[in-house]
Amino acid sequence: MAVFCWPNALWMKIATTPRICCPSSPRFSTSAQWRLQELDRIAVTDGPGSFTGLRIGIATAKGIGDTLAIPMTGVHTIDALALNLADRRGIIVPLLDARKNQVYAAVYDNREGKMAQIHPFAALSPTKDLFDFLAPYDQAGQIAFLGDGAIIWRQALLATYRERAFLPGGETNGVQARHIAGLAATLAGEAISLRFICGM
Repeated sequence: MAVFCWPNALWMKIATTPRICCPSSPRFSTSAQWRLQELDRIAVTDGPGSFTGLRIGIATAKGIGDTLAIPMTGVHTIDALALNLADRRGIIVPLLDARKNQVYAAVYDNREGKMAQIHPFAALSPTKDLFDFLAPYDQAGQIAFLGDGAIIWRQALLATYRERAFLPGGETNGVQARHIAGLAATLAGEAISLRFICGM
């Protein structure tokens, strides 16, 4: 589980396995050093992703929100993933594995630091479909691919895009709690000052 909070708000990333860490657990309470009653908003990713994982995450967030009578804000997983490379100028392509030789993807133009979406969310082939769309951006420098889809399709992406492909490693390929919190706060029209609480 990963938790971020800004003044009285919460974001949780919950495992999709039965070993789920919920905010009522002693580990959460000890790590967070604040009480659920202090929250005024909950943020959660609403997909794409594992059907079971989304159900668990949204149901848990909704249960906490309903119990505390506070709002829940859903944000798109791919938008949050793209923000991992917000400091990188260029074309950003988050890829989430959709199986059946496809990925969930969107394309963002961050050449001017504005992270503008230029291809809508879609399930597509990471080589053929994306290659056709990205062809006009040959002069845009490297194209950054990230996410679990980029890991799975790494060799095919390198073979297709060659020196144009940039594939970061490590935590850059996973959704970060701070970006979920930031997007939710923006959607809610709130100013934020993020503070990391815990990560597992």
